[in-house]
Amino acid sequence: MEPQALFIENESVLNIELIYDAEKSLMRAVDLSEAILGMSTCLRIAGRSASLDFEDVYVSPLEEGSIKAVFKFVKRDRRDLIVGTVSGTTSGILVILIVGSFQLIGQQGLAALKNPNAETMASVDKKVLELCMNSDYRKSVTKVARPINEVNQKVTIKVDSKSYEINCDNQYKFITEDEDPILPELRDDETVEIAGRLTRINLDQNDLGFEYKGRKLSIYPEDPDKAVGKEFHQFLENPVVTITGVVVRDSDFLVPKIKVLKMEEYKPAQISLLDEDASGSAKKK
Repeated sequence: MEPQALFIENESVLNIELIYDAEKSLMRAVDLSEAILGMSTCLRIAGRSASLDFEDVYVSPLEEGSIKAVFKFVKRDRRDLIVGTVSGTTSGILVILIVGSFQLIGQQGLAALKNPNAETMASVDKKVLELCMNSDYRKSVTKVARPINEVNQKVTIKVDSKSYEINCDNQYKFITEDEDPILPELRDDETVEIAGRLTRINLDQNDLGFEYKGRKLSIYPEDPDKAVGKEFHQFLENPVVTITGVVVRDSDFLVPKIKVLKMEEYKPAQISLLDEDASGSAKKK
């Protein structure tokens, strides 16, 4: 049987796309695989409202630095399985549910939507709100947002012509109250001295990647007029360094950034958190 014979007249394929853009930097494979599973769960839960079952996912590269996961629904009619077909009405419902729920979480945050106030309950689509309050949906949304760990990374959730973007600025809104704080010893506006490994240099963003306790931090000169290429190029050949800098963070659930006051070659006698058995506290200045 030809594939098109499975399609019902006046119905169309609805692809839900999850597009991760890392601009040549790295995302952890385990986080991406969990994100795809998380989005699958989100779609299964949303699909119940439209009498659809989630069926399949396909992963493909878009261009260097990007990856796209395409999700498909199926419609079940008695014993017949009709692959990837969604009516116009059903498509509209799914757009509202999926994109609408991500938009609402981006506005208010998962924490606030666990027990929404009366104003939210009166003004928001009931089914969208039910998704945002569903515990399995909430946990899965967090998995979709988790792979983002550098300032130049983002994920776009696209359904039909509607889309929503999660990036480093709004990622904390998608973290559940069950998540542990990220590097809690690095507190906002404190000056710290820590050791780590330089992983990249981005002349356009004027920042460096800095691996510290398994996390990739964005670090940059205290003076924005100083170019990282000129200021720190001598450390790239031997990238294990000690930096002294000021912590910049918007949330305990986002990877912090550091304004670098001083960088020097790492020496074992210096304070270091490279050792997995280290105490885990940064040296405050």
